This record gives sequence, structure tokens and C-alpha cells, in this order.
Amino acid sequence: MNQCPTKRYSEQITTVGEQIVAAAQKNGVQLKGTTPSAVRAWPPDPTLQLAPVLIEADADFEPVFKFIDALYRIDGVLSVESLDLTGDPKKGGKLKMRLTISVLVKSQQTGGARWAS
Repeated sequence: MNQCPTKRYSEQITTVGEQIVAAAQKNGVQLKGTTPSAVRAWPPDPTLQLAPVLIEADADFEPVFKFIDALYRIDGVLSVESLDLTGDPKKGGKLKMRLTISVLVKSQQTGGARWAS
């Protein structure tokens, strides 16, 4: 049987990153950066791996929660692992947001080969 090859990790995480940018723009969040971390095994399904992504942004109070809601609509986003909100009066009442999300990505079907970059 001929199967479609699984996209490389870099392609999968780039797609998620683009969707994070779109969610930020749509919800009035000023995105400062997204940083994917090394993947780790996801025991419930050996064909998947978990990729943490750190997101840093500035936003007013209400857009923060609209943005988080939008993140859960991105294919592969499993959960928000951590959320840190701090206020800075110098930024006109905006909150500084740091959160880490867990993203499920498909493992490459190459007999246990490590992720390609």
C-alpha cells in the first residue's frame, strides 16, 4: 500500500507557527516570539510526539483569553502547559504574556529515526 509521507517536523511546526501568528493578529495580541522546544515521546500513541512551544506576547486583558481560545482551535494543539501574565505600567496597561503550549506532531515513519530538522 502506498502511503503519503509524513511531513518533516520542521514543516509541521512551521505550519503551527503560522497559525499562532494568525491567531495573534486576529485577536489583537502583539506577538513577540514563538520558540519550539525539542520533541518528546507521547506514550498514548507512538506515532505522535509532543512538541512544547513557548509563546511571548503583549495584549490587553480580554484579548489574552480570546487568543488562548484561538490556540485550542489550531490542529495539533493539545494544551496550555503554563501561563504567566504580568503587568507593566510603562506599556499602557498591557499584559506581558508567556505561555507554553503542547503540540502533537506526527512522527516520521522511518523506523525510529530521529527528527529531521
